[in-house]
Amino acid sequence: MVRRRFPIIWLIAALTGLSGCGSGRPPDGSPPSSPAPGGEVKEFHLSAAVSDWQLNGGSAIQAWAFNGQVPGPPLVVRAGDLVKVDFTNNLSQPTSVHWHGVAVPNAMDGTPEVTQKAIPPGGTFHYEFVAPPTPGTYWYHSHFDEMTQVRSGLYGPLIIKPREQAPAKEATVMLSDYGTQPGASPTPVAASASPAAGMGGMGGMGGMPGMSGTPAGMMGAPQQPSDEATAFLMNGKQYPATPELDVRSGERVRLRLINASASADHFIRLDGQRFTVVATDGHELPQPVSGVQLLRLGPAERVDIEFTADRPGVWALHCVIPEHLQRGMAMTIRVDGASGQPQIDQGDPRQLRLWAPDEPASQAQPVRADRTVDLQISGNMMGSSLWTLNGQTYPKVTPIEIKRGQHVLLRMTNMSMEPHPMHLHGMPFQVLKVDGHPVAAATKDTVELGPMGSAEVLVKADNPGTWLFHCHNLEHMMNGLATLIRVQ
Repeated sequence: MVRRRFPIIWLIAALTGLSGCGSGRPPDGSPPSSPAPGGEVKEFHLSAAVSDWQLNGGSAIQAWAFNGQVPGPPLVVRAGDLVKVDFTNNLSQPTSVHWHGVAVPNAMDGTPEVTQKAIPPGGTFHYEFVAPPTPGTYWYHSHFDEMTQVRSGLYGPLIIKPREQAPAKEATVMLSDYGTQPGASPTPVAASASPAAGMGGMGGMGGMPGMSGTPAGMMGAPQQPSDEATAFLMNGKQYPATPELDVRSGERVRLRLINASASADHFIRLDGQRFTVVATDGHELPQPVSGVQLLRLGPAERVDIEFTADRPGVWALHCVIPEHLQRGMAMTIRVDGASGQPQIDQGDPRQLRLWAPDEPASQAQPVRADRTVDLQISGNMMGSSLWTLNGQTYPKVTPIEIKRGQHVLLRMTNMSMEPHPMHLHGMPFQVLKVDGHPVAAATKDTVELGPMGSAEVLVKADNPGTWLFHCHNLEHMMNGLATLIRVQ
């Protein structure tokens, strides 16, 4: 078995919320008609269309965008609110909207041919669900032809705040990539996109020993370069066009980081600051982790961090992987309006305090499972691009039948040399083990298996319906790495 010195990407936090996210959800799984007690009705209008979008100061690309912007508009609600979204498809192909990480009623999940018919060009759909009682960072995205639609911009943040909350400085940062899709004409990224000119000394990072794609010994085995990505973005832009964040000296700041990339892990550093990891995948960590300098996010994962702006100046929030940084994944944070451009810290990132959600725990968590399901991932061999779960390639799969209320242990084994971020629709899970060792208590909706790695998660099957369980490497998913879990 291949083991990594610092494993690949794993899971999130908060033992609370494992019972589901559905206060206000009717017992039969149908859409709700009213908010939870104390909640309000929040209405939004979304449309998907092809739009001109500038990644940087150069020529525009043909983005696929919600409401003409990348990312799509932030949908901000409070726990218990009844969320109503009227969606219109102005694309030339079908689409749908999935509410990633939110335990919505099954009919509202946005999975074509599983929970709804794909929305045709010119068609509309009304989504309706109650925001879960577990506030946190979620997101929404297309769930049709994802390698084209999501990579081209059809994603946006969904932020669920607690009902009572003291005012605080916060910002959402969506990490993503842009590249050519099969059958599409590639759109070149302007040469001015590179942050190498203007971010002092950044270009030298590429020559660091052992840093080819991913820092050796820290990130594990090198991964695919995000399927021909030509640009890596923060909030839909490449540096130096990325939106800046202004903070006051001494201010406490919360950053909500969302990885919307097709397949890439990102290792994020905030120069000049140590920070505290407080939540992941929409759930608060039972014990926040302070003193962190480097953060790992896998595809579809979200992590909330907090820091105090106690060092004046201009700082960069950036990915330390050279290719990602050189192709634009950086943004500026200014303290008290300081002028100038940030200077990228060129220190060896392997010396930094890394946080990842698969850190070993001192002892195993107690487990009560009514049933165990073993899942083996394999594929991409002998010239084939297809992937399988237990020998089956989606959509030709036999659904996993589960009784409502059961606690089910999913034991996953990766028999390939590529990482797989596995995402479950409709229900969160508790991560118990990664690569055979117990991990700190974490509640998540996405867990990444490293090459030849494994993971064990516990699901409480409390949301009725048929749910997709799939790899969130978009190419892997579209090549069959998915199955169905039916709760009845």
